[in-house]
Amino acid sequence: MQPKTKSRLAPLILLARSLLSLTLAQLFLLSQSAFAQDVASDGDFEEGQSQYQLACAECHEGALLEAPQRTALALFPPERIVQSLESGIMATAGMALTRDEKRQVAYYLTARRYDENQTDTASFSCEPGLSPGAKLTRALAWNGWGGEVGNTRYRANETTLTKDNVGQLQLKWAFAFPNATRSRAQPVVTPEVVFTGSQDGTIYALDSDNGCPLWTFNADGEVRGSLFVDTDDEGVPETILFGDFTAHAYAVNAQTGELLWKTKVHDHEAAIVTGSVIAHEDTLIVPLSSLEVILASRTDYQCCTFRGALVALSISTGEELWRTHTTDRPRPTILSSAGTQQYGPSGAPIWASPTIDAERNLVYAGTGENYSSPANEYSDAVLAMDLDSGELIWSAQLTRDDAWNGACSRNAPNCPEEDGPDYDIGASPILTQDENGRDIIMVGQKSGMVYAL
Repeated sequence: MQPKTKSRLAPLILLARSLLSLTLAQLFLLSQSAFAQDVASDGDFEEGQSQYQLACAECHEGALLEAPQRTALALFPPERIVQSLESGIMATAGMALTRDEKRQVAYYLTARRYDENQTDTASFSCEPGLSPGAKLTRALAWNGWGGEVGNTRYRANETTLTKDNVGQLQLKWAFAFPNATRSRAQPVVTPEVVFTGSQDGTIYALDSDNGCPLWTFNADGEVRGSLFVDTDDEGVPETILFGDFTAHAYAVNAQTGELLWKTKVHDHEAAIVTGSVIAHEDTLIVPLSSLEVILASRTDYQCCTFRGALVALSISTGEELWRTHTTDRPRPTILSSAGTQQYGPSGAPIWASPTIDAERNLVYAGTGENYSSPANEYSDAVLAMDLDSGELIWSAQLTRDDAWNGACSRNAPNCPEEDGPDYDIGASPILTQDENGRDIIMVGQKSGMVYAL
């Protein structure tokens, strides 16, 4: 009887969803229509509409399923839309717009003016149990993306949770991120403070007891990866390390939130840091990826010139120690069917946190696909590099001849001849042991396969 019941309910659920979506869309269009009539002679509104149609409408009106529709964009504050166009996920679309044009787009979409006087500092209605500026004294409980530098994400001996008592957990506090529609930065936890990043680039040090902010720091762009905390000999936090969506790496005082240094880690206009940084002794390792995979969907874009990289910085100074790219320098290759110059090899971004193998003095990183032809041997691969020099010691490619970019989803001219299959290594390699005590690296791929190396 189960399948029969399900088949009867499914159309009703779809109908209800359709009616709700239709109602919301009608309300939105009515409100926008009334607003448009009020500002028909408003040059900013008209210019915003024009720029939206040129730079944004194709994706946000159905071509890209993942893109929020206009009904959703209308609910955003205008400051959020401008930030996204300047240093967020839509920075590629925003490259061709002036700052005034970005504000006009936000005005057109939200019917609200960008507030020049909006403060970057949010106001909070609670008081932390710890006094702001009080010295932290307790060691980390979890650091970075993987809990430790091997990225195992497993602490079997350090938890009291079991299958019998997990159902007894109760909410102690919750923190809502201002000016955000998502949260992608995994927190770093101590018994005193929870450190985390956010969509608008704010770093928060929250009181572990009640969630109230002890301090905040404003980065230039969204912080997607987990923070990594450099500690003293007792394990007490000293320095917060992270990267942002504008391809900067930062060091911030863990006690006060004061900026210690800030370093640009890639000069490509579409470069970003999405993977979590990781550290060993005085070396910070930063993975580099990019938005060029999206830019390539434009027929007039000369695809592609970004190449993935690992960059090592001094934790003390922010000075670059070494840099290892995942492809050779891109060179002109062919003209696309639209007559646009193509470049290659390119891509092989590093989306996830690298993994440290201190015993072998190696750092492991998983790469993504090439963006353009020719595909090289370091895409969709695990790369092992020397921690001191960045020298490539060995590589293991899991999928050969994988070149893909956003043009391929639309059968557009910039799609390389390989046309995928787009099987990135999207998660961090895991350094662990098998049942015989042998060290292995476990790697998951977008293909759905898991490998042990």
